[in-house]
Amino acid sequence: MVVFPWLITALAVCWCSLSSDSTSRRTSRVLTALPFENEINHNQIVSSQEDPLLCALREMDFSGAQQDNILTELSKVGLWNTETLCSRDLLAVSRDFVDAPMELSQVLRRDFGLPVLISHQARAVVLYALRSQKDPKLTPTEDSLSTQSSRVSLQRANKSQLTEPTPLESNPQETALTPSAPKRQLFKQVVVNEMSQKRHRKDHTYDYGLPRDYATVFPTLGAELDAFFTFMTKPSILSSEPPLRVVTANVYLRHAKLFLGWYVNIYQCQGELDPSMEPKFGTTDPSLYNIIPNQEKNSATCFIDFLLWLRSNRQISVSYEANVLRGITKMLKFRFARDCSPDRTGDPSKPFDDVPILRELRKLHRQANGQQRLAPRVSDETKKWLSWPEYLGVVQQSLTEVDQLLRAYNGPDPATVEASFTVEQRRISVAYQKYLILAIFASIPDRQRTIRELELDRSFVKDIASDSWGIKHAPDDYKTGKTYGERPLLQLSPSLTPAIEGFVSHWRLCLRPQTKHVFVQPRTCNPLTQDSVYQIVSRACFQYTGKRTNPHLLRDMIVTHVRESDASEKQLEALALFMGHSIQVQRASYDRRTLNDKVAPAVELIRSLNSVSLIK
Repeated sequence: MVVFPWLITALAVCWCSLSSDSTSRRTSRVLTALPFENEINHNQIVSSQEDPLLCALREMDFSGAQQDNILTELSKVGLWNTETLCSRDLLAVSRDFVDAPMELSQVLRRDFGLPVLISHQARAVVLYALRSQKDPKLTPTEDSLSTQSSRVSLQRANKSQLTEPTPLESNPQETALTPSAPKRQLFKQVVVNEMSQKRHRKDHTYDYGLPRDYATVFPTLGAELDAFFTFMTKPSILSSEPPLRVVTANVYLRHAKLFLGWYVNIYQCQGELDPSMEPKFGTTDPSLYNIIPNQEKNSATCFIDFLLWLRSNRQISVSYEANVLRGITKMLKFRFARDCSPDRTGDPSKPFDDVPILRELRKLHRQANGQQRLAPRVSDETKKWLSWPEYLGVVQQSLTEVDQLLRAYNGPDPATVEASFTVEQRRISVAYQKYLILAIFASIPDRQRTIRELELDRSFVKDIASDSWGIKHAPDDYKTGKTYGERPLLQLSPSLTPAIEGFVSHWRLCLRPQTKHVFVQPRTCNPLTQDSVYQIVSRACFQYTGKRTNPHLLRDMIVTHVRESDASEKQLEALALFMGHSIQVQRASYDRRTLNDKVAPAVELIRSLNSVSLIK
């Protein structure tokens, strides 16, 4: 039955006019049909004839059009039942966020896909409804049961993992006698990098780069940056270096735009405001040729000032400084490409080495690289590091989640559905995709770009001989392809074959993929981005372990785990080749063992030798 949004308010009025007996019978039928019926406090959620959400919408003076819009969007994601006019699921999900309203907005927007404005309006309405219907006569046991039930609805957690009620929810006498466990932090409350969080709080300098519409605001600079991108990605007689991959060129372009934005918005303004300094240029449409007027060493002063500003105002790490210098160096090569021959020094390994400003930047880059090897890590490793067995546990729990959803599903095969997919079908497909991403990382701990760019029948293929799926990479498909060339088929375990084929042939369809990419974003149906892969892995690990592990850290975890074992040198070399790097990089970059762990075998060896000598 189709219910149009403009009819919802009228139907609500008719529903209120029903007799108390018929209303009671209808409410009972509705609650019986919804999930988690035995875990929700029915009297607390439905305390009047009219649904609390409709009461709140009316009392908060939302217009008719606004009410229809809010209810329509909620119904699309299954949080408002248009047939029974019931918001029980929405109230249950929201009950944990009465004291954290902004977190509720984020959940509605991120997990349920509501538009930004609707998520904030829905948050205000549902919290108003919850506060209006709260019964002061509820016992502590009933209140804590309701809190736990909503947490089950949101996270599908086991009852044994639920936290105890906080002192605000408990009887004061019980709190004094029975200590309660601390409430588990939310995902965004776990701060891995304190410096990064502080930078976000400095609103006046956080977005110091060029604005998004820089090509309109600064047309000359916009045209030059477009030419810079072409210079990096296309073969050119002006450069002796091979073209960069687009993903690398985008990183360098971003660093260039950050420097130029700082120069225009901060550095130039300081010059104009300080009478002792003259502005670097007096035009509203700057150009690289004005910012960097010549090749001389003194032209590098602005870059040194930029690095000093980043260190003092942004507290950047040494590794980030090295990355910034790489991007700026590439921009300088573009700036002076027409002024000199890139290989006139006779040494093809050092193009533009006769340009003084480039020599100065390269010296700074070497210094940053040297400091990077000894610099302490800027993030709190204890909040994101997992042992490899712990990560495998995350994969197993994700598989269990999918298995439970599939066992509870009684609908049709998604491959046979011609109309729109249900909320339940999409929930299964999202969980299924998450499990496969985690499982592929466990079998092939590659860079996350591999997951994002997997394409059916191109980079993701099935090996008929072994009845297993695998990843096939050409040199342009992975970071170190120019060094190692085409990779051998990276085979997944045959035990994953049924799960992969079930997803590809059936449940992937629920995500409405627009391309041949294996994994897509549930909301946009477009291929995964760097941020979406990060969110999937990090949130899954946090859900089951409380650690905000990121995808790239998985590479460190497997190398550290193998090096802690009795793996032979031959096996370590094979692992390095499998992961697309050298054995030297494996030792220097991915091995996270402490110095004590690394020297422990030597200590044990000397002790054993000495004990043998003493026996003789």
